[in-house]
Amino acid sequence: MGVERLRPDQIPDVYHFIEAGTKEGLLPRSLKEITEIADNFFVYRLEEADAIIGCVSLEVYSPRLAEIRSLYVVPAARGGKIASQLIQACIKEAVRRDVREIIAITERIDLFERAGFDNPLDKQRALFLKLK
Repeated sequence: MGVERLRPDQIPDVYHFIEAGTKEGLLPRSLKEITEIADNFFVYRLEEADAIIGCVSLEVYSPRLAEIRSLYVVPAARGGKIASQLIQACIKEAVRRDVREIIAITERIDLFERAGFDNPLDKQRALFLKLK
């Protein structure tokens, strides 16, 4: 049991997780998109049940910046440090790939602060323009 890379046969499960997570504010992703970037995903799998109970992706944009996206843990498994383990897998992957910074856009600030994230922008702020 634990964090592992997404296997091709697990892609539909991750798609359904993300689809369920959109009801909680997770950004939607198509099955095609997940399939195309499957190498970016990690899952948390319960070995005894061969069931995935969480997922996350690390999108590497450049040697300077990566983003943690699509973090989702099934409600029944929350509170057990699974999300933290998925975040740590992304951090390790970013270090392995020699990325300088990771960004996370989230409402779960506490979860990411426990993983070492902070807001170093001082007077700068991230700005967004919502088009749809």
